[in-house]
Amino acid sequence: MNACVASYFWRNVLQQPDAAALAVVRHDVWSWLTWRELGQLASSAVSALQAEGLSPGEHVASCLPNSLAWILLDIAAQTAGNVHVAIDPRESPERRRQLVEFSRARLFVDSQTWPHSHPSQNFSQNSTGLPLHAYVEHSQAVAEDSPAQMLFTSGSTAMPKGVVLTHRNLVSNATAKLDAAPQFASDLRLNILPFSHAYARTCELTSWILSCSRLALASNWSELLHIAPRLKPTLLNLVPYLAEQAADELDRRPDALGGCVRLLQCGGAALANELWQRLARHGLPPLQGYGLTEASPVVCSNRAGLQRPGTVGPAVEGVELRIDADRILWCRGPNVMLGYWQDAAASASCLEDGWLCTGDIAEIDSQGAVTILGRSSHQLVLSTGYKVSPEVIERELLQEPWINHVLVFGDSHPYVVALVWPSPSFENEINRGDARQELISRIARRLNLHPRYAIPSRVAIIAEPLSQSLGTLTLKGTPRRSQIAARYSAELASLYSER
Repeated sequence: MNACVASYFWRNVLQQPDAAALAVVRHDVWSWLTWRELGQLASSAVSALQAEGLSPGEHVASCLPNSLAWILLDIAAQTAGNVHVAIDPRESPERRRQLVEFSRARLFVDSQTWPHSHPSQNFSQNSTGLPLHAYVEHSQAVAEDSPAQMLFTSGSTAMPKGVVLTHRNLVSNATAKLDAAPQFASDLRLNILPFSHAYARTCELTSWILSCSRLALASNWSELLHIAPRLKPTLLNLVPYLAEQAADELDRRPDALGGCVRLLQCGGAALANELWQRLARHGLPPLQGYGLTEASPVVCSNRAGLQRPGTVGPAVEGVELRIDADRILWCRGPNVMLGYWQDAAASASCLEDGWLCTGDIAEIDSQGAVTILGRSSHQLVLSTGYKVSPEVIERELLQEPWINHVLVFGDSHPYVVALVWPSPSFENEINRGDARQELISRIARRLNLHPRYAIPSRVAIIAEPLSQSLGTLTLKGTPRRSQIAARYSAELASLYSER
């Protein structure tokens, strides 16, 4: 079969027409759309794009939440050979405008302008009149190595880059992920992560289609907790922030996630060992992976049944790895992007003879399992000449239950300092006169195996929580290092002015 996600979608429509595919809700009553009904709606979506006069290869930008509308637009664009530019609806209106303009999209749709955002009660309507098997031919005519998707990097330090992924990228990477974590038609996945990011694009949406399983969508964490006991999902993908909330809920109610989850996958950021162990005690040892948008995104993954904490597992099927002299991880395979949209210089800086520089410092053990140690781009060069990878130190400190967030700084200075956001259990102690010294002592004990120059010697306790609204967290919940440094520049300056 042609390596196009839409080809697999239309295969499901023809081969499993009456099987349940997508859960829909009306007035808190859940029902299921079959693959045939989805196909009929998708054929109407193809017609809607054709009515706009779009030619194959032209860009269609969307700003839609995870929804039936998102899925129909994506399938229609792939079937017609258009490139779906997916913008996270949590972006500000001004950033959306910039991204649409930057992508040179011929068409922009949102919940107000895309007709399939509010489909009629009649799910059997097919406005095209074409037999559904005709769409298989349409999708198979699309070249495997032509662009299919533009996704944007998280923008933790600057304007997001547009990552251009091909049909082969998307299919090969989902296939490799399913090899590491097999999924079946009997599975039901409950989705909460945004399709506009590569993790859910591949490990939720494409994996759902390739495995011909069932999919339900939760718009937020409260809704997920509301519907999980009713739908009883078997598959769940979370980022560490949500995984911690899941552990909290399971501590209170062991059946909070429905009691049927057989596979919990976690990605997007490093997972603390203590959290991994908490979830494992509930019978849900997280299956961790590693990737980046530029690799579609999965590069490494633990294998189902062989979950291990502290490692992201070996390379997935079809992906090669190497570590260069600076300990930076490179990967090569059918998952590597075409390049950054309209940025040849940035593309050339990370692509070399088919190899993609991940920018992450890593080590590979004798079994091929990879451990990510930190970002090379964040490496601190102290004025003493020593070099420190801050994320290595931060990852270690996050094992402490009394630290909620921590960032270390020290570039061009003689010593390393830390900004610490304490956990609620420690907040009551903040006002104690010796609270900061106690933090420093605990940090020193935790890091006693690290070189002395890498251990923060001065600490500022920050009471103001990190948040997306303040610009100190990315949309996926990771700290924005440069924005945090700017916001708390006075606190950092104070740490370096102390005698």
